[in-house]
Amino acid sequence: AIGFTVFAMATTFGPISGGAFNPAVAVRATVLKAFALKNLWVHIGCCFAGGALAAGVLHYANRQDMPVQPSPKT
Repeated sequence: AIGFTVFAMATTFGPISGGAFNPAVAVRATVLKAFALKNLWVHIGCCFAGGALAAGVLHYANRQDMPVQPSPKT
């Protein structure tokens, strides 16, 4: 499901925006001279920033989680 979603977004919005939804794709497109080298930092930096933001939101949302209790023996 995730792969299909990324494929659908890339085929729908890729030609319009010229965006790459994966840093590896952005690097390859830069090597093939489809993207300008000066714009590569956007593709890589935004992926790391999004990952850091997601980790922060997860940490904030789960800060009061209870520890997992062992299951009772049967």
